[in-house]
Amino acid sequence: STRVHQIRAAAVRGDSDLLSRLLASADSATLGAAGDVAMSERRWTDAAWLFDRMPERDNTAGIKHCLSRNLAALQRHRRAIYDELISLPKSDHCGIGASASNHPTIVCRRADGQNISLSPNNLPLAGLAGAMESLKPAFAVGHSLALCGVGDGYLLHQLAQKPPKLFMDTQQSVFLLEPDAHVLLTALMIHDYTGKQGPIEQERFLWFVGSDWIHPLRTTLLGDPYLASPQISLMLGLQFQSIQSSLQVILREVEARDVHARTSVERYYATKGASDFSAVFSTDPPRRPRVMLLTTRFSTVLQYATRDAAAGFEQGGWETRVVIEPTPHHRVLTTGIRAAVAEFKPDLVFQIDHQRQEHAEMFPSNLPFVCWIQDHMPHLMKPEAGAKIGPADFVLTDAGATYVRSAGYPKRQMIALAKLTTPPPLMPRATVTAPAEDIVFISNATKTPAAMLTELLTQFPGDSRSAAFVTECVRRITDLYAAGDSLSTFPDISRFIRELLAEMDLTLDPEPLHQLIRAITHPLCDALYRHQTIRWTIAAARDSGLTLGLYGNGWDAHEDFALYARGAVASGEDFRSLTRRAAINLQIAPYLCLHQRMLDGICSGAFFLVRHHVADTAPQALLDLLETNCGPEVNGVEEAQARISDSTRARFETLVGETRRALCPMGTEDPIEVIRVWQEARLLEPRGGVLPHLDAISFSDAVSLGTRLERFARDPDLREEITADQRRSILARFTYAAAIRRITHRMGQLLGEERSKTSPGLRAPLGIGYAA
Repeated sequence: STRVHQIRAAAVRGDSDLLSRLLASADSATLGAAGDVAMSERRWTDAAWLFDRMPERDNTAGIKHCLSRNLAALQRHRRAIYDELISLPKSDHCGIGASASNHPTIVCRRADGQNISLSPNNLPLAGLAGAMESLKPAFAVGHSLALCGVGDGYLLHQLAQKPPKLFMDTQQSVFLLEPDAHVLLTALMIHDYTGKQGPIEQERFLWFVGSDWIHPLRTTLLGDPYLASPQISLMLGLQFQSIQSSLQVILREVEARDVHARTSVERYYATKGASDFSAVFSTDPPRRPRVMLLTTRFSTVLQYATRDAAAGFEQGGWETRVVIEPTPHHRVLTTGIRAAVAEFKPDLVFQIDHQRQEHAEMFPSNLPFVCWIQDHMPHLMKPEAGAKIGPADFVLTDAGATYVRSAGYPKRQMIALAKLTTPPPLMPRATVTAPAEDIVFISNATKTPAAMLTELLTQFPGDSRSAAFVTECVRRITDLYAAGDSLSTFPDISRFIRELLAEMDLTLDPEPLHQLIRAITHPLCDALYRHQTIRWTIAAARDSGLTLGLYGNGWDAHEDFALYARGAVASGEDFRSLTRRAAINLQIAPYLCLHQRMLDGICSGAFFLVRHHVADTAPQALLDLLETNCGPEVNGVEEAQARISDSTRARFETLVGETRRALCPMGTEDPIEVIRVWQEARLLEPRGGVLPHLDAISFSDAVSLGTRLERFARDPDLREEITADQRRSILARFTYAAAIRRITHRMGQLLGEERSKTSPGLRAPLGIGYAA
């Protein structure tokens, strides 16, 4: 009709004003006819829009509307599938039928002429419920799925709309394997697969459709070592047996590829000895050394620290390869790592918080492997972990003495390293135009004592006496902080818990007791220490007329602090800008103040006030006393006691006790060994202090905090002067580039010492070459 022709012309020209006038008076028949024209011309978006505007849609119009939406989405997001579908010849071997429950289903004609519904027992919703129930174990762990046929299309829709809740933003991958494109085309008439929650747009759905589906699937699985092959297959279509058979052939090829990679790795590293590695670690390597860094996208902290480390290696002349999941539905698989090793041939493997033995036999024993311990996790602090450290394993940590004494780590393989920073650009004060609050604190330690108690009771289930103990422990510690006291070190908390156990006539075995002390230390005491300081800050800010902003997830849910909640702040530029705009940032932590955020903030030009902790001062004071009275060669308490003068003995013993309390959580470490490790990591420098002007920016209670706020809030020039000195100190001591040059040089020295003890490709017996 004329009206249909006019609607078409306006839509093609993009004349929205005319189109609106024409559609205002158009009835369903006109809109449907215009939609038919748009479909015939493959203007799927226009067709879907027209059908969507129909005041009344019958079943036929509903089918066309659904198909148009799906084809428009496929045209945008999956062009190969779209091209396959629109080039199909006509066929009547499958179509839409009514199921026993009157829900639409797909009916196909078999080769023998029999029609069969693709819904189990011809009941689509019942079949869907059964499939979803059977998949619960796969959902729990995120196993990848293969749909061997689209079936009646209901399961594909449900898997997209209701994905399993996995760790962080991890996603489950789903492979759609459908040789009969006509079946898929029919499903597109019944189910709306569009939108961000649909299987067309979601990248975790991988579509392999048409008679040639096998070849792109083979190319994808063999070409993407981080894509988990289907672990569970669901038989949905009439061709499921042939689909499954072809899939198994490809999976065997994937396995063969992994075997080939393993053989290649073993052959290459069998020819390498310690001298080969020590040569490329030297300051004048025969070729550019290569380092492979393992990390995961599912930890923001680890992936950023790993990328910063990679940049530090590159500045030192290394070629780098970061192994990380490309997308949320990818995985860092054994096969992927092995393929990367075979192709890249690294001279060093680097990973934060994980060791070689956690990868089974992935890495040859002579390939140097470095674990940078940033978090003192239980799996790292066990003697079993220490016993597996070999001559080519290196451990970076600022707590080396603790791991040597308590977990049996070989001292020779420990290299001291502190938290590091990649210096961001200094933001001049003149460029800071949008002020933040006067005082800013950034932390995710936002849970209330009641919430943490609930978690502790879940973490440590037991009888009523156990629950009563945990409850009483939390109550007393909360009251202790409310009264103005604190438990700020692991030994303090350990003593408190042991005394309460004795008072309540309870005992715990060593391992459960240690786990409980760790849990009470963090998150409970860690959070209460911060919350106590925030309460001081609120009062001081009110008295001084200053504003306060709390940034992080969860402050809005804490009844005492919701008024000051400002939401989360992203790492990187957002963090640097916020801390630079604030007059004063707070660093509040029951351990050494040199946290990653503080290092990055100061390098951006931000000013910090620090809550004093014994770890900030006692180790430095002990180091200075040793340098003055004993000399730099003294490495233990007994040796120092033999040299110390009577006039300084009392102060020496006091500092040893404070340092032991601050840095010796297991009670077995030698405090002087610990501070020598810190000295090697440049956390401490004789007569240098942990940070310039630390005494001037530190506070220990509400009164001293108020005094510091009054002094610095109104004096931007003084803040700038202090921050500039601190920034220079950090750049000289804690950059990735400088630290990585130091540690690789040290590893090269140790490997050079090892070369005379081992043959190429062979691992020395445990203990050879280890210093006492």
